[in-house]
Amino acid sequence: MTKEWFLVKESNQNMDVAVVCMDALYALEQIAGNRRWKDERIETALHSGETFLSEFASHIYDDPFLFALGDSTAQSMRMPLDKLQERVETARKEIVERKISESTRTLLHSIIRTAEEKAIRKWELTRPMMH
Repeated sequence: MTKEWFLVKESNQNMDVAVVCMDALYALEQIAGNRRWKDERIETALHSGETFLSEFASHIYDDPFLFALGDSTAQSMRMPLDKLQERVETARKEIVERKISESTRTLLHSIIRTAEEKAIRKWELTRPMMH
């Protein structure tokens, strides 16, 4: 595998995380307001969000990708990684309960922003290789 392949793969992983979190956040907001999505899509988005947050909380210290994402997100939120792990687990529980607190909204926004920034950085590193 080439360095370029790994950079593209990690960029795609980050964008996948961002999309899952965006969909979960939007689905939670749909529950409280006017629904533009069908119930099935809302449930799928919430299930995907809950699954991701469960994996994130469980493997934040032993998966290199999740550790890097967690460390960057924790830094952006100015908290230690263990506190971020607790917030992720709380957010997962809220998704299961189909509710959203301001804390969970902020967490999801931070994960989205961090994942997008990491995806862009990885993608930009591939540009010189492609020319």
